[in-house]
Amino acid sequence: MLKVITDIVPFMEPYPTWIKGVVAFWMALTAACIILLVFGRLSPIPNQPTAKNMPGSSSAEQKGSSSEMQNSNNSDEVWLIIRGIELYGTHESDAEVQVTATINENKFLYPSRAGVNWLRVGPEMAEQSFSLPRSSRYEVTFSMLMKNVNVYQREIYPKTLERIQESQSEKTSDYINALTNKFLSVKVDYVDISKIPYEGRFILYKLMEGTPDIRGAYPSAEIRYIIKKSPN
Repeated sequence: MLKVITDIVPFMEPYPTWIKGVVAFWMALTAACIILLVFGRLSPIPNQPTAKNMPGSSSAEQKGSSSEMQNSNNSDEVWLIIRGIELYGTHESDAEVQVTATINENKFLYPSRAGVNWLRVGPEMAEQSFSLPRSSRYEVTFSMLMKNVNVYQREIYPKTLERIQESQSEKTSDYINALTNKFLSVKVDYVDISKIPYEGRFILYKLMEGTPDIRGAYPSAEIRYIIKKSPN
């Protein structure tokens, strides 16, 4: 090694052996560092571990992350749930109703399940959920129709049939219209998105017989509803 140094660097010939040894050591160390730096920069950087292949990452954690994203999307959904109806005053026990909910000019009919257009009023009434368009505020109103099967079978139908058989000129529509009572409201519920879940009781007034839009003086029915971010 010392002979190689003397051949490469001739001016080291007159120096003592120990100095030549020190120089040889530093030259070898420098060469080794240069080699390490060159080959170290050329070697590829290993891929960073991801959540999928990271050691110790379980499938349950990955599923939990996916579930959180799905729940975040579902949190944007808003639902109207009609929970039940109460009639005030004296009404036939078998009264059936049909409710129209108007939310931001979108109409929803209750009940609206297949083959069911009317629902008998009572504590066993089934709830129904309706998906609402996303909005910062909801304007809520209700209207309702009510009919009574017993009244129709006992009074309306026989008189209507009798008039048809007698071919009288008077219209029979008065009897048919008498079958259905209309209920409207005198207010609007305003529900801000920040107030959800919001539970409300909407008061309805029965229209006076023979009038298209004159409401009675006293409340006639109440609709219980809730607006929330889940359908149940």
